[in-house]
Amino acid sequence: MERALVHPRRVPLVLGLCGAQGSGKSTVAAALAARFPHSVVLSLDDLYHMRRERARLAAAVHPLFATRGVPGTHDIALGLDTFA
Repeated sequence: MERALVHPRRVPLVLGLCGAQGSGKSTVAAALAARFPHSVVLSLDDLYHMRRERARLAAAVHPLFATRGVPGTHDIALGLDTFA
């Protein structure tokens, strides 16, 4: 019995890079983006709350919210909207 050719549903490949500050994550991401021209690069740095919002959170919740990197300083809604 002959099988019909089935084209699998194409889904995007999501690759996450993890490493310490200065370990080369951005360099590797840039090299991959250059090698694969239809790629999209997103950094968690792109998803921080803006400075004004972090200052508001620092005044209302805890002073550490003024800096980037601590839990609660990323805009989760923006991240979810971006991936959607």
